[in-house]
Amino acid sequence: RLSRLINDLMELSRLQSGTLSLDREEVSLDEMLSDLAERYRLTAEDQGKHFELRCDPAACPPVITNEDRTEQILVILLDNAMKYTPDGGLVYLDGRWDAMPNENTAALENPGLIHYNLFFKPWRFSGIQYEDYFWTNAEETIFADELKAELAKTTDEERDTEYHKMDHMLGKLDTTLQDPHNWARVKENEQVTL
Repeated sequence: RLSRLINDLMELSRLQSGTLSLDREEVSLDEMLSDLAERYRLTAEDQGKHFELRCDPAACPPVITNEDRTEQILVILLDNAMKYTPDGGLVYLDGRWDAMPNENTAALENPGLIHYNLFFKPWRFSGIQYEDYFWTNAEETIFADELKAELAKTTDEERDTEYHKMDHMLGKLDTTLQDPHNWARVKENEQVTL
């Protein structure tokens, strides 16, 4: 644990000085999530708590990321969850932990977590919800220039194409709601755990 703390401090120092290299590659989360779930399940048992992974890791799509940093972030989050969850307790996250830029809901006053799903990414669009929050934090990373370049090179035609994709997806809403195999209908007929 002490060596991990020292390594974390050294990495923090490299990050602040701009010398930390983050190689990104396609990563399958399947093995990482399974390993972490088993590790924390055992830790929880030792502490008289219950830990359960409520998703199928094999169903997670591959992501482009730095595998070591992604695992490090998950470990930090899980360590904190284990530390602050009382025996037999449940942790609920309120709505401020689910902010997503869109045109249909008001922006949250103090978002805890902003996630960028399919549309309205600040590195592709200007004038969107949480844009200032994003850029303030992006400026503190080594990716700020790359993100700004992405915004600058995105054409109006590309933005328009993204809007049409969103319209197309929303146009499928009625048929999706009626589909007997949609998520809500499947849950009506069988037990589903996440």
